[in-house]
Amino acid sequence: MVAQALREDGQRALSLLSGCPRPWPSALSEAVLEALAEDPKSYVPTATIELVGYRAAADDSSPRIAELLRQLADRFADSRAEPALRRAAHLIDLRRQMLGGLR
Repeated sequence: MVAQALREDGQRALSLLSGCPRPWPSALSEAVLEALAEDPKSYVPTATIELVGYRAAADDSSPRIAELLRQLADRFADSRAEPALRRAAHLIDLRRQMLGGLR
């Protein structure tokens, strides 16, 4: 329901995230990152962007989440959030590589 709310009204729905249990399902991680990418600088503090990026990385190892994090980092070029978002994407890539090596 939160993922759908994010797609309909991302600004208001972001306040619902604190009540979402972890780990976030892929659909929620994608919806959060897509909502932030729609209009990232208009309503979300940089610290929140960093937190969301790391939370998405911690909860999901999908290539889609890593790509969304990189796209968001591109939109936040030259801000404090950019390196945090790139690190989060790198963590997903690294985790996927490590899991592949263990299999």
